[in-house]
Amino acid sequence: MNFSKADLHQVRGALALLAASLVVGALAVYFSADYAQRSARAGATLADEVAQARTRLSQVEQERVDMQAYYQQYQSLLARHIIGDERRLDWIEAVEALRAQQNVFSVKYQLEPRVVRQTMEELDLGISPMKLDLGLLHEGQLLGFFDALRAKADGWYVLESCSLSRNDGRNDGRNASADAELRWAANVQAQCALGWVTLKEKSGEAKK
Repeated sequence: MNFSKADLHQVRGALALLAASLVVGALAVYFSADYAQRSARAGATLADEVAQARTRLSQVEQERVDMQAYYQQYQSLLARHIIGDERRLDWIEAVEALRAQQNVFSVKYQLEPRVVRQTMEELDLGISPMKLDLGLLHEGQLLGFFDALRAKADGWYVLESCSLSRNDGRNDGRNASADAELRWAANVQAQCALGWVTLKEKSGEAKK
């Protein structure tokens, strides 16, 4: 098929329109691919941001749970008078009361000044040493005494050591009445060392 100049003139507009359509199509394909890439990158960025937000939310929730647990523990220590000033009179009264309740024959005690054992950021951990000399009917009374002291006394103590010795005043010439008296006398002497634990909050100056 042969085209004359007149025919070329007639189709020139159609060719120009076809060329423009091809250019527009190519541009559309290019920008569609670019948009898809940018959308994929944006989607990945959004997914990362969502994952990071979930991680932060999980951390905040865990911190809230931890803070609630710490707060409850702190309140428990306050209620038991472990945080705060020494309660020396209360400790002595508790020892005296338990002497009668546990049928301990005698109790001698010596409560020494508080010693700071460990310094922390907000609190100082201190120990108030106490020495006890107990006159007991038998060794089992010693365990009962300290169990009752832990359950009933305000505060928290750490038992460091105990030594036992037997009070044997009997002889071969004893009689029945002497044996009866000895059965209800202090047969065992216990010397024990313990420490009353207190946590004391630092003042503003001490924290610096």
